[in-house]
Amino acid sequence: MNINQVAIAGNVVTQPVMDFVGQAQTPKCSFRFAQTERRRDALGNWQDGDTTFVNVTCWRTVAENAYASVHRGDGLLLVGKLSYDEWEKDGQRRSRHELDALVVGVDLSRQVVTVKRARRTTPDTAGPSDGSTYGDGSADGFGSADGFGSTPRPASDLSESDLAALEELGELDDLESSPPARV
Repeated sequence: MNINQVAIAGNVVTQPVMDFVGQAQTPKCSFRFAQTERRRDALGNWQDGDTTFVNVTCWRTVAENAYASVHRGDGLLLVGKLSYDEWEKDGQRRSRHELDALVVGVDLSRQVVTVKRARRTTPDTAGPSDGSTYGDGSADGFGSADGFGSTPRPASDLSESDLAALEELGELDDLESSPPARV
């Protein structure tokens, strides 16, 4: 049975694993996710309810970004196609929930993040599978050689308060000191 789309909030319980499948070597990232129901009791105290475990699979760009960003223990909000399978093995009834995640987001009620936008310069989202580079000459299509979209941003694009915040975080060295040349 396949339910259209759902959104679930919870925690990553295993470190994500990256795999490349098929002849096209399509990126696939998998991890296990847990969602625990929380309710207030008669005294107004929070009580944990049942925990539902979900096997999560992400594909292509979402897989690459999830693998680079998601870690065990992270609080996430996932949107995707949920399926539920039941079977019998050795006389025991078994079941599992699986989510084909289309969107992986951070639950900001439980953590703080610094967003680093991944930008593609070509419309190709599948990417080359033969080891060549993308149209922008990068290894990942994000304009970087390291595969994680870390092309430095020109410092001239940032406000003084942004620069101060980056300096406080120790990330000011990641910026170029002058704007890139336009071609």
